[in-house]
Amino acid sequence: MKLLGKRKSKSGEVSNVVARVLNDTNAGLERFNEGMHCFNEKNRIINEKTKPLNEQIHAIRMKMIEPEVKLKYESDPEKRKVLNVLIETMEKDIRIIESQKDEIKMAIEIDIARRRINE
Repeated sequence: MKLLGKRKSKSGEVSNVVARVLNDTNAGLERFNEGMHCFNEKNRIINEKTKPLNEQIHAIRMKMIEPEVKLKYESDPEKRKVLNVLIETMEKDIRIIESQKDEIKMAIEIDIARRRINE
């Protein structure tokens, strides 16, 4: 009779392991979702705050097209020099605006990090 006695059910153990794995996975997905929400919110705010600067950069790049094309075909060294100076000035303006954008991004990231800590 001992050989035919009750056997321990392993299905209960398997169910517990599966439940724990699913709970851990669910918790991980919730943390990921929260992180993505913060990431998307940060990017939305950054895009909103830097939109005017992006428009300025776009306008400068549009103005740069003509001098860049003229430089490509210009043979007169003096005119090439003038075009180069003009292009370099525009590139410098873009770099200045990009640094302003970086300052805005940094301020937004700091603000969001502080808010997350205080929550």
